[in-house]
Amino acid sequence: MSRVFSHFSSGKVDDDYDELLKQFGNSKQFIESAGHALRGETGLLLNPSNSLDAAHQVAGSTNENGSSWGEKVGWMYGSALEDVLTGLMIHTRGWRSGYCNPDPSGFLGCAPSSLLATMIQQKTWSTGLLEILFSKNNLISATLTGNLQIRMCMAYLYVIIWGLRSIPELCYAVLPAYCIITNTNFLPKFQEPEIFILVAIFVIYNMYTLSEYIQIGFSIRSWWINQIKLLGLSKVAFEITPKDDNDDGNNDGNVGKVTFVESPFFVAGTTVLLVQLSALAMSLLGLQSPLGGGHGSGIVIDFNFPAYGITTASSRTTTEDRLSGMSLEEIKDLPCFDCRVNIASICVVCLDDVHRGDRCRRFPSCNHVFHAQCIDPWLVRRLTCPTCRSPFKTNVNLDVYLDAV
Repeated sequence: MSRVFSHFSSGKVDDDYDELLKQFGNSKQFIESAGHALRGETGLLLNPSNSLDAAHQVAGSTNENGSSWGEKVGWMYGSALEDVLTGLMIHTRGWRSGYCNPDPSGFLGCAPSSLLATMIQQKTWSTGLLEILFSKNNLISATLTGNLQIRMCMAYLYVIIWGLRSIPELCYAVLPAYCIITNTNFLPKFQEPEIFILVAIFVIYNMYTLSEYIQIGFSIRSWWINQIKLLGLSKVAFEITPKDDNDDGNNDGNVGKVTFVESPFFVAGTTVLLVQLSALAMSLLGLQSPLGGGHGSGIVIDFNFPAYGITTASSRTTTEDRLSGMSLEEIKDLPCFDCRVNIASICVVCLDDVHRGDRCRRFPSCNHVFHAQCIDPWLVRRLTCPTCRSPFKTNVNLDVYLDAV
């Protein structure tokens, strides 16, 4: 390619005409005009009609056949986002970018006006970026065999894997609903030291967005207005897009009505919304699993000798019981014992036998025995026996717990 440019700059356009045609297509007038332009010559348009015919020839689909267009010249083919691929190939050859912000701004276009059109555009972008990621012109080969710098490679990687972020975002969107249904949490509590990790991420992200606002010339007030808008503290005007008017001028009875288009693009978002609503309904109706992995609503059979009893878990979860729980730190300070012999009892929390060597707790008021790892989460919510609802006394003597079974 450099030798071709040398032909243009030196005026030796006719010296290697076949190579120029192979590089730039079959239009001889285009090659000659390119050479004149590179030499800075102007005013050489002798016959406008011939130039118009040459423009049609260059714009035709057959002009690029057998040439280097799409591979070495012009836009690079092979991806739906040929602009990103072209920029990657230019940087691979050792070129460096320069910041240019003309006034008025260049390369402006029209954004899609409907949700479906926006989602189709997002799909096109993500597909084109993934095509570049797994193509022969990928970042690894461009860095190892080309002149793409490692920092530029990381910048391209940040942009190209943009489409893959939908997978963890989908999992993160479903995670709150899962935690509501299973009565668990995935975020640390405020008193736990892990909360500082989330606080640091939150602060760093907001400082980064603030720096971007300042770099492009916006004020701190603009950044703050956008933040309160995201929090719902500022009103945002919402306009419903009406149905498109007819071009033929005929009256249409559907004028002014909103157009809803059926598309599989809405399946994922609708599914996540239904899952979130189902989790919210389960939370309001109290259908979640008990805290700590215990069993939910249903029948629990107690085989603790000498009597057999049948109680329902739903009848034990009264408001008074929930408000009388202890903290997990207080429960861990309570004494428990290691079972020295096998006893004829079942822990009704996990429905498993109490074996020799199991770490257990005994209710002093009713002598019911439970596994310590099962009863501790139960005592966080209520201070009653899971079997008979007798109250749990926290001021008992240590010998009561260490009594032989």
